[in-house]
Amino acid sequence: ILHCLDLLDEAEYGIKNKQCKILAITRNLMVRAVKNGKNIGRSMASMEIFDTTKECEAVIFPDTFESVKDKVFDNAVYIMRGSYNGNNFIIRDLELIQKNGD
Repeated sequence: ILHCLDLLDEAEYGIKNKQCKILAITRNLMVRAVKNGKNIGRSMASMEIFDTTKECEAVIFPDTFESVKDKVFDNAVYIMRGSYNGNNFIIRDLELIQKNGD
């Protein structure tokens, strides 16, 4: 089941903090090195994601980023698997549907 972003924080749907799958577009992608903690120097990504209902921030932490970094693009359409914590969608896996210009 693909969920719309506007349902992620709706208590009645029980999706918040649970694994779910969404269809979204990325923008303002930023890849940076972690500056502290156990992952110092490893790369992670943050971005805005949106669909026709809502936009929110998303993050890909270092362990996941290592396995998906070759398919992370700005202005691309993805099916994303992860969870929403009320502030960010934490991406655990993604499937590229369309890259900008394709």
